[in-house]
Amino acid sequence: MACTLCKNPKANVNSSDPLNRIHQYECPNCGTYQLSDEVKKLFEQNHDNQNVIAKVASFVRKKTIYQEGPVLIFHKKSDNNPYSIPLDEIINSFPENINDRIELLMLNLSKKSSFMGEQLKFNKYDFPVFYCDSVNMQSYTFMINTLNKMGYIELDTVTDLEEFANLRDPYIILRITPEGWNKIYKIKSTKNQNSSTAFVAMSFDSSLENAYTNGIEKAIRECGYTPNRVDQTEHNEKICDRIILEIKRSKFLVCDFTGHRNGVYFEAGYGLGLKLPVIWTCREDELEKTHFDTRQYNHIVWNDENDLYYKLKNRIMATIT
Repeated sequence: MACTLCKNPKANVNSSDPLNRIHQYECPNCGTYQLSDEVKKLFEQNHDNQNVIAKVASFVRKKTIYQEGPVLIFHKKSDNNPYSIPLDEIINSFPENINDRIELLMLNLSKKSSFMGEQLKFNKYDFPVFYCDSVNMQSYTFMINTLNKMGYIELDTVTDLEEFANLRDPYIILRITPEGWNKIYKIKSTKNQNSSTAFVAMSFDSSLENAYTNGIEKAIRECGYTPNRVDQTEHNEKICDRIILEIKRSKFLVCDFTGHRNGVYFEAGYGLGLKLPVIWTCREDELEKTHFDTRQYNHIVWNDENDLYYKLKNRIMATIT
């Protein structure tokens, strides 16, 4: 049976949990992943979902490359399985900005390279590595051609890219250029790839203490990171200097806008300026009060600390490398 994501016909599919109707795929390209019955049917029965499938494929492939799988994808929140990831979280985590996609795919290429100068071979089922926004060869060759024009890769195959798209069993060989490796170094330096710290920006009001302890802190720790809230850190410096230092050291930020503390807006903006991932959260009854400049960001809207914990944990699992 073909892989639902990359369409490789050599994938194996098993019902690993017949009671909950979970299907496990073992694909030579995508690796091992699991889909709920509802998601599987959604992908197989509706051919208009090619953009959604491409986004999920990129998410799964990244997890495989980074050896963080397998992942279990449900259509909606699953109370029976806290490790499942809702489909909409994956879709929302897909970078629409081309520059963000290029950074992520360059990290994918670096992970697949054992040494500088190594030739990397990709077949037609490898489009998720390149963060294509649709399951087609045109999107695939566009991303490869973009990297080539930017000087980040060089193509070692004689095949023209247009011919590559039309071949029956196409593959392409490329290698990362010195300029590409410099780009990767800058990306890793900016994104603090080796950091295990998550900076938390939120109101220190006592009414939100449970939201922090049983929601934010619990979710961050269960994902393998250490939360850092400045009011809980011993230091002798000016508070603003300490905040800037701790943000620079962090891998990502969690910014909760409940209470609309001005400092949270500053800290989120500073993190964005450093190109660090920022996860936006807000209690449902406070959402309408958020500043209009920030409303376009995909906030986690929560009702209580348990809701915040579950949604934040899923978002971290879906978006943080």
